[in-house]
Amino acid sequence: MGKMAYHTVLDDIALYLLGSAALVIFYRSFFYPYFLSGRRLAPGPTKGELSKELKQFNNEINVHFLRHMVKEYGPIFRLVGAPMIPGPGLVVCTPTAQQRILVSNSINYGQPRLAFFRWVTGGLFTLPEREHRGMRKILDPVFSFRNLISTTGVYYNTVQSLITIFRSKIDGENGAKDGDVILVYEWLARLAIDNVSEAILGFKLDTLHDPNNELITTLDELSRIPTAAFELLVRVPGFLRLVTFDSVRHSTLWQRRVPGRLGVFFTFMRCLSTIRKNALAIKATILQEDSANRDLNVISVLQHMQSSDETANADIAGNIIMLWMSGRATIATRISWLLWLLAKDQQCQQQLRDEIAPLFSRDPRPDYRSLDKLQWLDSVIMESIRLFLFGPNIRVALNDDYIDGVFVPKGTVVVIPLDLFTRGDIWGEDPDQFKPARWLDSTKRYKISPPFLSFLTGPHRCIAKGMAIMQTKIVIASLIANFEFKPAYEGQHVEGNPSIIGHGMPLHVKPIRPS
Repeated sequence: MGKMAYHTVLDDIALYLLGSAALVIFYRSFFYPYFLSGRRLAPGPTKGELSKELKQFNNEINVHFLRHMVKEYGPIFRLVGAPMIPGPGLVVCTPTAQQRILVSNSINYGQPRLAFFRWVTGGLFTLPEREHRGMRKILDPVFSFRNLISTTGVYYNTVQSLITIFRSKIDGENGAKDGDVILVYEWLARLAIDNVSEAILGFKLDTLHDPNNELITTLDELSRIPTAAFELLVRVPGFLRLVTFDSVRHSTLWQRRVPGRLGVFFTFMRCLSTIRKNALAIKATILQEDSANRDLNVISVLQHMQSSDETANADIAGNIIMLWMSGRATIATRISWLLWLLAKDQQCQQQLRDEIAPLFSRDPRPDYRSLDKLQWLDSVIMESIRLFLFGPNIRVALNDDYIDGVFVPKGTVVVIPLDLFTRGDIWGEDPDQFKPARWLDSTKRYKISPPFLSFLTGPHRCIAKGMAIMQTKIVIASLIANFEFKPAYEGQHVEGNPSIIGHGMPLHVKPIRPS
């Protein structure tokens, strides 16, 4: 009887916790936004109507869906229950609105509590406005043009290693003189991690030559967790606070392999623990070096911040993780999509090869200033950045505000769909097409407008924009000078969205033989 009563008490506790979580989710996701919040006055579909609308667009909030919503409800509308949007929110699609949120009144709009980087990294991206500005000011020298120029040798070293690996796979293993299919994203993800680690953190990781590297395999495992599972986890009351404690993150409990839905939570915690362990190990290694011989890098700068008490939030491990994940998610993904676009447009690819060939024939490692003068290379990269943005810019109102006459209550999630700006009417009648030539017309207004949104603007603009552009130019120019890229097979369709690539981006890669 005692044993039965014991189990009954546990069942009651579990039922109470599940009921409380369900009640909180119901209140935040449905009752409050529809019946209490001031944002309910904005036009927009009901949750049922939204589900029907999304089915027409493969359940994705893409540019075609957003254009449809603007046509139906106007440039500012309400979305409740939309995937990848943390809570009920307002979608704003006017230039004046994005200017107010990102620039003129940015201090009133912070990152949402459920933001991915907030609960995974704890780095620069997650700091409140004033602390964010202070840390950016101290980190700016690391990302200055002068310091970045000094790291170009790192980028050439890694891309040369990648070229050697590609040639070895094509010639050594298969003897396929006509080329072979290679999963380019998997290799570019390793290249991006190596570049960030050596050029920005000051630590040579060399995952390109370490097929079983723990960091890479863990990042791969983390990326395979379904998006819906992430959304469910962060909505569990208390979860976000739980994962911030080191004692919880580093518990050996997460090393167990648990099947079913609970296994998603164990997998996430195990990945988070492993990634942070790698970051702490690199931090310790670098800080043991003689400071007199240490180059300017993020770790040494943040260590100085901690020792001088300039900020209490110089989370070194968090910033290492932030740079790893953002480098992998942006640079590797961006270069992969660009190679895909060039593979589909052989004329554009050949035009790029013709432009860079004279430069590489004189020097296989041309200086960055020479690369930066190549107009077609610049046009190709900017056009790919315009087409492939990594999700909407999401902010939360910290105080009541008005945007274009619409009342925005405190706590409202505000979504700026960037691709509506970078694929707007200003680009002509074919904004969804890959046409690098549009960037050669210096009289067009878009030379000084929306594309900067690819790296954001205002106080939260991407601190590593210069590094990303420089690395992309060096990698793309070097690869195109050495290989021809084509689709892996006729009728190939690449799965994924701008920030996630399915199946590793297989492309047919053929070496360019000396004539």
